[in-house]
Amino acid sequence: MKYLLLFPLILCYAYSFGQNQNISEGMRFDGEPYLAINPTNAQHLVVAWMGFVDINNRVRIKTQTSFDGGESWSAATTLPHFVDGYTSADPSIDFNAAGEVFICYVDFTGILSNPLEGALLVSKSEDGGLSWSVPVEAVNIDVDAPRRPIDRPWMVIDRSAGPQQGNIYITTMNATGASSPFHPYVSISTDGGNSFEWKELDGPDWLSGNIISQPMPSPDVTTNGILHAIYPSFLLSQSFLPLYILASSTDGGQNFNYKTVLASTATVTGDFEDAKKAQLCCVNPANPNHIVLVYLDSSNEELDVSFGEIPGMDNSIFGISEWRLTGPLFPLRK
Repeated sequence: MKYLLLFPLILCYAYSFGQNQNISEGMRFDGEPYLAINPTNAQHLVVAWMGFVDINNRVRIKTQTSFDGGESWSAATTLPHFVDGYTSADPSIDFNAAGEVFICYVDFTGILSNPLEGALLVSKSEDGGLSWSVPVEAVNIDVDAPRRPIDRPWMVIDRSAGPQQGNIYITTMNATGASSPFHPYVSISTDGGNSFEWKELDGPDWLSGNIISQPMPSPDVTTNGILHAIYPSFLLSQSFLPLYILASSTDGGQNFNYKTVLASTATVTGDFEDAKKAQLCCVNPANPNHIVLVYLDSSNEELDVSFGEIPGMDNSIFGISEWRLTGPLFPLRK
Protein backbone atom coordinates (compact mmCIF):
# COMPACT_ATOMS: atom_id res chain seq x y z
CA MET A 1 0.00 0.00 0.00
CA LYS A 2 2.81 2.42 0.87
CA TYR A 3 4.28 1.91 -2.62
CA LEU A 4 0.95 2.83 -4.21
CA LEU A 5 0.97 6.08 -2.22
CA LEU A 6 4.61 6.78 -3.02
CA PHE A 7 4.21 6.39 -6.79
CA PRO A 8 1.84 9.37 -7.35
CA LEU A 9 4.05 11.49 -5.07
CA ILE A 10 7.05 10.72 -7.28
CA LEU A 11 5.03 11.62 -10.38
CA CYS A 12 3.92 14.91 -8.83
CA TYR A 13 7.50 15.73 -7.83
CA ALA A 14 8.83 14.99 -11.31
CA TYR A 15 6.04 16.92 -13.02
CA SER A 16 6.67 19.98 -10.83
CA PHE A 17 9.83 20.67 -12.84
CA GLY A 18 9.71 22.32 -16.26
CA GLN A 19 9.52 20.02 -19.23
CA ASN A 20 11.53 20.52 -22.41
CA GLN A 21 9.58 21.46 -25.53
CA ASN A 22 10.74 21.14 -29.11
CA ILE A 23 9.15 24.31 -30.44
CA SER A 24 11.14 24.65 -33.69
CA GLU A 25 10.77 21.01 -34.82
CA GLY A 26 13.43 21.54 -37.46
CA MET A 27 14.55 18.54 -39.49
CA ARG A 28 18.01 19.82 -40.48
CA PHE A 29 19.46 22.69 -38.46
CA ASP A 30 18.22 25.06 -35.74
CA GLY A 31 20.94 27.18 -34.18
CA GLU A 32 21.86 30.30 -32.21
CA PRO A 33 18.48 30.76 -30.47
CA TYR A 34 17.57 34.02 -28.73
CA LEU A 35 14.75 34.42 -26.21
CA ALA A 36 13.21 37.72 -25.07
CA ILE A 37 10.55 38.27 -22.37
CA ASN A 38 8.20 41.23 -22.46
CA PRO A 39 9.18 43.36 -19.42
CA THR A 40 5.54 44.38 -18.91
CA ASN A 41 4.11 40.86 -19.33
CA ALA A 42 6.13 37.87 -18.17
CA GLN A 43 3.80 35.50 -20.02
CA HIS A 44 4.79 37.00 -23.39
CA LEU A 45 7.87 35.31 -24.90
CA VAL A 46 9.44 35.68 -28.33
CA VAL A 47 12.14 33.33 -29.57
CA ALA A 48 14.24 33.48 -32.75
CA TRP A 49 16.77 31.11 -34.27
CA MET A 50 18.67 30.22 -37.44
CA GLY A 51 17.00 27.50 -39.48
CA PHE A 52 16.76 26.08 -42.98
CA VAL A 53 13.63 26.78 -45.03
CA ASP A 54 14.74 25.16 -48.26
CA ILE A 55 18.02 24.56 -50.04
CA ASN A 56 17.73 27.68 -52.19
CA ASN A 57 17.12 30.06 -49.28
CA ARG A 58 20.02 28.70 -47.24
CA VAL A 59 19.66 29.70 -43.55
CA ARG A 60 16.87 32.08 -42.57
CA ILE A 61 15.73 33.54 -39.25
CA LYS A 62 12.58 32.02 -37.78
CA THR A 63 10.51 33.28 -34.84
CA GLN A 64 7.75 31.99 -32.59
CA THR A 65 5.67 33.67 -29.90
CA SER A 66 4.05 32.51 -26.70
CA PHE A 67 1.45 34.50 -24.74
CA ASP A 68 1.05 31.97 -21.93
CA GLY A 69 4.55 31.66 -20.51
CA GLY A 70 5.70 29.00 -22.98
CA GLU A 71 2.82 26.58 -22.59
CA SER A 72 1.86 27.02 -26.24
CA TRP A 73 3.51 28.66 -29.22
CA SER A 74 2.45 30.31 -32.45
CA ALA A 75 3.33 28.92 -35.84
CA ALA A 76 6.84 29.81 -36.97
CA THR A 77 7.35 33.01 -38.96
CA THR A 78 10.26 33.26 -41.41
CA LEU A 79 12.02 36.60 -41.90
CA PRO A 80 13.05 37.65 -45.41
CA HIS A 81 16.50 37.96 -46.90
CA PHE A 82 18.02 41.31 -47.80
CA VAL A 83 18.92 39.80 -51.17
CA ASP A 84 17.67 36.49 -52.60
CA GLY A 85 20.28 33.82 -52.06
CA TYR A 86 21.79 35.41 -48.95
CA THR A 87 22.02 33.54 -45.64
CA SER A 88 20.97 34.85 -42.21
CA ALA A 89 22.54 34.65 -38.76
CA ASP A 90 22.79 36.09 -35.25
CA PRO A 91 19.22 37.10 -34.26
CA SER A 92 18.74 39.43 -31.28
CA ILE A 93 15.39 40.59 -29.83
CA ASP A 94 14.20 43.33 -27.47
CA PHE A 95 11.00 45.12 -26.43
CA ASN A 96 10.37 48.85 -26.13
CA ALA A 97 8.37 50.48 -23.33
CA ALA A 98 5.14 50.19 -25.34
CA GLY A 99 5.50 46.41 -25.64
CA GLU A 100 6.45 46.48 -29.31
CA VAL A 101 9.11 43.94 -30.17
CA PHE A 102 12.09 44.37 -32.48
CA ILE A 103 14.46 41.86 -34.03
CA CYS A 104 17.83 42.36 -35.69
CA TYR A 105 19.86 39.86 -37.68
CA VAL A 106 22.73 39.62 -40.13
CA ASP A 107 21.93 38.80 -43.75
CA PHE A 108 24.92 38.21 -46.02
CA THR A 109 26.45 36.19 -48.82
CA GLY A 110 28.02 33.63 -46.46
CA ILE A 111 31.28 33.46 -44.58
CA LEU A 112 33.16 31.68 -47.40
CA SER A 113 32.04 34.04 -50.17
CA ASN A 114 34.36 36.44 -51.93
CA PRO A 115 33.55 39.27 -52.03
CA LEU A 116 31.63 39.24 -48.76
CA GLU A 117 28.48 41.36 -48.98
CA GLY A 118 25.58 41.93 -46.63
CA ALA A 119 23.97 44.07 -43.96
CA LEU A 120 22.49 44.14 -40.48
CA LEU A 121 18.68 44.24 -40.68
CA VAL A 122 16.02 45.33 -38.18
CA SER A 123 12.31 44.49 -38.22
CA LYS A 124 9.44 45.48 -35.93
CA SER A 125 6.34 43.65 -34.75
CA GLU A 126 3.22 45.37 -33.44
CA ASP A 127 1.34 42.14 -32.70
CA GLY A 128 3.76 40.60 -30.24
CA GLY A 129 5.99 38.80 -32.74
CA LEU A 130 3.36 37.09 -34.87
CA SER A 131 4.24 39.17 -37.93
CA TRP A 132 7.09 41.50 -38.84
CA SER A 133 7.56 44.69 -40.85
CA VAL A 134 9.75 44.94 -43.93
CA PRO A 135 13.34 44.94 -42.60
CA VAL A 136 15.32 48.18 -42.40
CA GLU A 137 19.06 48.23 -43.01
CA ALA A 138 20.86 49.29 -39.82
CA VAL A 139 24.42 49.10 -41.15
CA ASN A 140 25.95 47.81 -44.37
CA ILE A 141 29.10 45.73 -44.51
CA ASP A 142 30.74 48.32 -46.79
CA VAL A 143 30.19 51.47 -44.69
CA ASP A 144 33.61 51.13 -43.07
CA ALA A 145 35.35 49.02 -45.68
CA PRO A 146 37.38 46.93 -45.29
CA ARG A 147 36.43 46.50 -41.62
CA ARG A 148 33.04 44.77 -42.14
CA PRO A 149 31.16 46.07 -39.06
CA ILE A 150 28.13 43.73 -39.12
CA ASP A 151 29.01 40.67 -37.04
CA ARG A 152 27.50 39.51 -33.71
CA PRO A 153 24.77 42.13 -33.23
CA TRP A 154 23.34 42.62 -29.76
CA MET A 155 20.31 44.91 -29.44
CA VAL A 156 19.01 46.86 -26.43
CA ILE A 157 16.18 49.41 -26.30
CA ASP A 158 15.86 52.31 -23.86
CA ARG A 159 12.70 51.76 -21.79
CA SER A 160 13.40 54.56 -19.32
CA ALA A 161 11.20 57.59 -18.77
CA GLY A 162 14.01 59.86 -19.96
CA PRO A 163 14.53 61.78 -23.20
CA GLN A 164 16.12 58.78 -24.95
CA GLN A 165 13.17 56.44 -24.36
CA GLY A 166 12.66 54.29 -27.44
CA ASN A 167 16.21 54.63 -28.71
CA ILE A 168 17.46 51.39 -30.25
CA TYR A 169 21.13 50.51 -29.83
CA ILE A 170 22.77 47.64 -31.71
CA THR A 171 26.42 46.84 -31.07
CA THR A 172 28.48 44.89 -33.61
CA MET A 173 32.05 43.89 -34.33
CA ASN A 174 34.25 43.20 -37.36
CA ALA A 175 33.28 40.18 -39.44
CA THR A 176 35.79 37.47 -40.35
CA GLY A 177 38.44 38.66 -42.78
CA ALA A 178 38.24 42.35 -41.82
CA SER A 179 41.33 44.54 -41.95
CA SER A 180 42.81 46.33 -38.94
CA PRO A 181 42.51 48.54 -37.02
CA PHE A 182 39.57 46.72 -35.49
CA HIS A 183 36.69 48.42 -33.70
CA PRO A 184 33.50 47.71 -31.79
CA TYR A 185 30.54 49.56 -33.32
CA VAL A 186 27.11 50.83 -32.33
CA SER A 187 24.18 51.59 -34.65
CA ILE A 188 21.57 53.95 -33.19
CA SER A 189 17.95 54.64 -34.09
CA THR A 190 16.11 57.59 -32.56
CA ASP A 191 12.93 57.19 -34.66
CA GLY A 192 11.64 53.80 -33.61
CA GLY A 193 13.77 51.73 -35.97
CA ASN A 194 12.93 53.57 -39.19
CA SER A 195 16.53 54.67 -39.72
CA PHE A 196 19.93 54.11 -38.13
CA GLU A 197 23.28 55.86 -37.83
CA TRP A 198 26.43 53.91 -37.05
CA LYS A 199 29.61 54.92 -35.28
CA GLU A 200 32.72 53.40 -33.75
CA LEU A 201 32.15 52.61 -30.10
CA ASP A 202 35.77 52.98 -28.99
CA GLY A 203 37.53 56.34 -28.88
CA PRO A 204 40.97 57.98 -28.68
CA ASP A 205 43.07 56.49 -25.86
CA TRP A 206 40.37 53.80 -25.48
CA LEU A 207 40.82 51.96 -28.76
CA SER A 208 40.23 48.26 -29.18
CA GLY A 209 43.46 47.95 -31.17
CA ASN A 210 44.76 45.67 -33.91
CA ILE A 211 45.43 42.44 -31.98
CA ILE A 212 41.87 41.38 -31.13
CA SER A 213 40.39 40.91 -34.59
CA GLN A 214 36.75 40.69 -33.43
CA PRO A 215 36.29 42.95 -30.37
CA MET A 216 32.68 42.10 -29.60
CA PRO A 217 30.89 44.65 -27.38
CA SER A 218 28.05 43.77 -24.99
CA PRO A 219 25.48 46.54 -24.32
CA ASP A 220 22.75 47.32 -21.81
CA VAL A 221 20.65 50.36 -20.86
CA THR A 222 19.93 51.48 -17.30
CA THR A 223 16.52 52.43 -15.96
CA ASN A 224 17.58 56.09 -16.09
CA GLY A 225 18.52 55.89 -19.76
CA ILE A 226 22.31 55.49 -19.70
CA LEU A 227 23.79 53.30 -22.42
CA HIS A 228 26.67 51.09 -21.30
CA ALA A 229 28.75 48.70 -23.40
CA ILE A 230 31.81 46.65 -22.48
CA TYR A 231 34.35 45.64 -25.12
CA PRO A 232 37.84 44.04 -25.11
CA SER A 233 40.99 45.99 -25.90
CA PHE A 234 44.65 45.14 -26.40
CA LEU A 235 46.84 47.99 -27.63
CA LEU A 236 50.33 48.31 -26.16
CA SER A 237 50.40 52.08 -26.52
CA GLN A 238 47.41 52.19 -24.12
CA SER A 239 48.19 49.29 -21.78
CA PHE A 240 50.65 46.41 -21.47
CA LEU A 241 47.71 44.25 -20.35
CA PRO A 242 44.56 43.27 -22.23
CA LEU A 243 41.60 45.29 -20.98
CA TYR A 244 37.87 45.24 -20.73
CA ILE A 245 36.65 48.80 -21.27
CA LEU A 246 33.30 50.27 -20.29
CA ALA A 247 31.87 52.88 -22.67
CA SER A 248 28.98 54.91 -21.22
CA SER A 249 26.71 57.53 -22.79
CA THR A 250 24.10 59.76 -21.18
CA ASP A 251 23.08 61.48 -24.44
CA GLY A 252 21.84 58.61 -26.56
CA GLY A 253 25.21 57.47 -27.87
CA GLN A 254 26.36 60.83 -29.21
CA ASN A 255 29.27 60.99 -26.75
CA PHE A 256 30.93 58.36 -24.60
CA ASN A 257 32.94 58.31 -21.40
CA TYR A 258 35.34 55.42 -20.84
CA LYS A 259 36.90 53.54 -17.96
CA THR A 260 38.80 50.30 -17.46
CA VAL A 261 36.85 47.61 -15.63
CA LEU A 262 39.38 44.79 -15.87
CA ALA A 263 43.07 44.53 -16.81
CA SER A 264 44.40 40.96 -16.96
CA THR A 265 46.23 38.47 -19.16
CA ALA A 266 43.98 35.68 -17.85
CA THR A 267 41.16 36.60 -20.20
CA VAL A 268 43.10 35.85 -23.40
CA THR A 269 45.85 33.34 -22.62
CA GLY A 270 45.69 29.68 -23.59
CA ASP A 271 44.61 27.79 -26.67
CA PHE A 272 40.88 27.21 -26.44
CA GLU A 273 39.79 26.91 -30.06
CA ASP A 274 36.24 25.80 -29.35
CA ALA A 275 35.49 28.49 -26.77
CA LYS A 276 33.14 31.35 -27.56
CA LYS A 277 35.35 34.02 -26.03
CA ALA A 278 32.71 36.61 -25.28
CA GLN A 279 31.57 38.70 -22.35
CA LEU A 280 28.21 39.89 -21.08
CA CYS A 281 27.36 43.32 -19.63
CA CYS A 282 24.22 43.54 -17.47
CA VAL A 283 22.81 46.43 -15.45
CA ASN A 284 20.74 45.99 -12.32
CA PRO A 285 17.10 46.93 -13.05
CA ALA A 286 16.76 48.09 -9.43
CA ASN A 287 20.00 50.10 -9.31
CA PRO A 288 21.29 51.93 -12.41
CA ASN A 289 24.75 52.31 -10.83
CA HIS A 290 25.23 48.55 -10.46
CA ILE A 291 26.83 46.87 -13.48
CA VAL A 292 27.87 43.23 -13.88
CA LEU A 293 30.45 41.71 -16.23
CA VAL A 294 30.51 37.98 -16.99
CA TYR A 295 33.52 36.74 -18.95
CA LEU A 296 35.88 33.82 -19.53
CA ASP A 297 39.03 33.52 -17.42
CA SER A 298 41.96 31.11 -17.89
CA SER A 299 43.97 32.01 -14.79
CA ASN A 300 43.53 28.45 -13.46
CA GLU A 301 44.86 26.89 -16.70
CA GLU A 302 41.37 26.09 -17.90
CA LEU A 303 38.48 28.27 -18.92
CA ASP A 304 36.24 29.40 -16.08
CA VAL A 305 33.16 31.56 -16.29
CA SER A 306 33.97 34.53 -14.05
CA PHE A 307 31.79 37.25 -12.65
CA GLY A 308 32.62 40.79 -11.60
CA GLU A 309 30.58 43.79 -10.59
CA ILE A 310 30.93 47.54 -10.47
CA PRO A 311 28.58 48.37 -7.58
CA GLY A 312 29.49 52.05 -7.25
CA MET A 313 30.74 52.90 -10.72
CA ASP A 314 34.09 54.00 -9.36
CA ASN A 315 37.43 53.72 -11.18
CA SER A 316 38.83 50.81 -9.19
CA ILE A 317 39.18 47.32 -10.62
CA PHE A 318 36.38 45.28 -9.12
CA GLY A 319 36.76 42.06 -7.21
CA ILE A 320 36.09 38.79 -9.00
CA SER A 321 33.98 35.90 -7.75
CA GLU A 322 34.88 32.77 -9.67
CA TRP A 323 32.24 30.41 -11.03
CA ARG A 324 33.54 27.21 -12.59
CA LEU A 325 31.88 24.70 -14.92
CA THR A 326 32.86 21.38 -13.37
CA GLY A 327 30.93 18.56 -15.00
CA PRO A 328 28.82 17.33 -17.88
CA LEU A 329 25.70 18.97 -16.43
CA PHE A 330 27.63 22.22 -15.92
CA PRO A 331 26.99 22.78 -12.20
CA LEU A 332 28.22 26.12 -10.87
CA ARG A 333 30.73 26.11 -8.00
CA LYS A 334 31.57 29.27 -6.10
